[in-house]
Amino acid sequence: EGEWIDVNGALGKPGAVVATYKVTGSGNTVIESLAVGTPNEMTTVYHRDAATLLLTHYCSEGNQPRMRATTVNGNVLDFAFDGGTNIDVATTPHMHNMRWEWLSNDEVKAVWHNWSKGREDANHLAAMHIRRKK
Repeated sequence: EGEWIDVNGALGKPGAVVATYKVTGSGNTVIESLAVGTPNEMTTVYHRDAATLLLTHYCSEGNQPRMRATTVNGNVLDFAFDGGTNIDVATTPHMHNMRWEWLSNDEVKAVWHNWSKGREDANHLAAMHIRRKK
């Protein structure tokens, strides 16, 4: 929970608060806000679905991709596309998969992979490195 600052400038100015996290729903849901305070602010909601973890990303593109956690390997968690709204996978640009890497309790990296025209768009990769604000 709390405010997180941009380490590498991927979401804004290095050192500025660019993400917030809030635990809600009796501890069952985490709400992430990215690019906080900008016209492109986005929200991602994380929650469990039985034995797996789901996320729904409310994107500035106007679509809402859903991803399901597929693998956990040590401090790395991978998510893969699992449907969504306002998305035609063959034509709509959208976030399609992502990876979380915990460097510590106070520092994480995440890479969001965009798809466009039915395949990964290597020119639209969102890699963030954030650290909890003290």
